[in-house]
Amino acid sequence: MAKNNDDGDLNFNEYRQQFYAAVTKFYREEKAKRKNKLANFDGEVCISADVMEWTRSYCSISLQFIDENWKLNKWVIYLCSLKEMKGPWDAIVEAMKDWGIQSKISTLTMISDYEVGENLEYLINFEQETNKEISPVGAVYCFSDFLTRMVEYAFREIRDLVYKVRKLWWTKGPEAWHLTSHKLKQAMELWTAGEFSKALADVPSDEEWKKVESVCQLVDQIHQVAEGLFQKEKITSNLYLYHLYAIRVILSEASKGSDSFVGNIAEGMLEKLDKYWNRTLLVLAIPTVLDPRFKMKYIEFVSSQIEGTTESSQVRTVSDAVRNLYAGYASGFSQKANAKSELDMYLEEPLVPRTEDFDVLDWWKSSSSRYPIVSKIARYVLAIPLSLSTSSDAYDIEPRPVEPSLTRLGPKAMNVMACFYSWCEEDK
Repeated sequence: MAKNNDDGDLNFNEYRQQFYAAVTKFYREEKAKRKNKLANFDGEVCISADVMEWTRSYCSISLQFIDENWKLNKWVIYLCSLKEMKGPWDAIVEAMKDWGIQSKISTLTMISDYEVGENLEYLINFEQETNKEISPVGAVYCFSDFLTRMVEYAFREIRDLVYKVRKLWWTKGPEAWHLTSHKLKQAMELWTAGEFSKALADVPSDEEWKKVESVCQLVDQIHQVAEGLFQKEKITSNLYLYHLYAIRVILSEASKGSDSFVGNIAEGMLEKLDKYWNRTLLVLAIPTVLDPRFKMKYIEFVSSQIEGTTESSQVRTVSDAVRNLYAGYASGFSQKANAKSELDMYLEEPLVPRTEDFDVLDWWKSSSSRYPIVSKIARYVLAIPLSLSTSSDAYDIEPRPVEPSLTRLGPKAMNVMACFYSWCEEDK
């Protein structure tokens, strides 16, 4: 126990040491359990590398996978400073070696497609130089970052007006894009009430306020869709394409509307969305096919709306990818000759009705005996983390900060405490 000093006060230094000793003991025991779980896990895991702070000086490595009980697991396994490292790839390799997961990793999620490509190239070189087998890793570009960059484009198109409004009544810029819209709308309300009539700063004209309003309305519609995704308690990869398509509909309609100013902005955002869509098509679409409410029917529907046909090259690409994936998994199972494949039986079964309380993991848990091969694929693809941030963090403009209480610690203690917080949060 921590001792009292002469005045009866706790010796906080000793208390802190005892607390850290208890946390370290928990960390070692819990890490051993988790490493054993991974060693015995018959499946693949997904890894995320989040480069944090505006100085990009820290890297947080997380694992995500769906276990045999169809529970979605997300663990922080490593937090480190990048000051003594060449780049995030050093942190990724360090975490892989420490946790013995080189042969189990299926995807790598990072903040941008450039970072993912650069780090995947390093992992390939590492494998060749060390003769250590690393499983083929797929690249995943963070959805929330794409969304932030797309919305930032809209605000850049009115940056002079945003600057004018900020000079009128707020100085520090919001740290999240939906709050920028909120601040601008508040300013419009104050302007309507005549609050800026005697302002010394340059006040936007009526026409300029209309431009601000139209951009905010567009951004708010996107935020409403994003909120429907990011505020969910359990986010699996099957949810992203549905919400991305909803945003595409909003932008498409705005680009064809009567307001040419916001229409041009929407057109530019739509260009960015389609670029992301094309780059991440398979990682968005395959999990959607493994959602019994959607399957290939939804892919065909989206194709018919965008390209005017259900037999587009994208539909064929997705269908071929799903079948190739199935063929790879099915090779380890014995099947009757000339029998209809398990994948075809799944795809031909009627769609499950869309309800608010539908849980895709519960559905697969109860259906895995009927579809042992397809369910194994579902366990892999539904676990892919398509976004590094969720909840309110998903709208952040700047890289996520590291908790100040962690950065004040030494490297070992910082990592121990970060994992401790993550694992305790998961167990709630």
